[in-house]
Amino acid sequence: VHAPGNNASTVTGLDKLDAWLGTSKWDVIHFNWGLHDLKYINEQAKLVAVDKGKQWVPVAQYETNLRTLTQRLKKTGAALVWCSTTPIPEGCEPARKAGDEIPFNAAAKKIIDFLRIRRRPDPARQPRTTHPPRPPRQNHRPLATETTPNRHLLVEITPRKRIPSQPQRH
Repeated sequence: VHAPGNNASTVTGLDKLDAWLGTSKWDVIHFNWGLHDLKYINEQAKLVAVDKGKQWVPVAQYETNLRTLTQRLKKTGAALVWCSTTPIPEGCEPARKAGDEIPFNAAAKKIIDFLRIRRRPDPARQPRTTHPPRPPRQNHRPLATETTPNRHLLVEITPRKRIPSQPQRH
């Protein structure tokens, strides 16, 4: 089961998580936030060039929001699996800047490790797709292609099974 719509930033997650979870008993919840938190917006909350706006959610607020969200997810009793934010490749401007995911992933890692949540392999260490580079006006497409498998998924599995622990990387 996938939460309806675009799960967007941690701000959206804080607002909608209880509705997304509903009354179901969850076995596994695979989740991530960050890609929308780090995008640049103007005062009207519209996407803008990096030099013309500010990040929707600053990294310190992202960390606070993510801590609240993960604590709520832990209360479900489900096995939790975190996936870090998709790497931002060069040329994805105007609304995102290559490398901006690094401090967001570092903030998330502190929480995920502290709460002992399983982690999916880092997408930055996964092989890239073999799609040819796209013209700059279509930069949103390769970013969406990379993001699709990493979206925040709420997965319901029956019957309930124990998932072996993933070894922690250091």
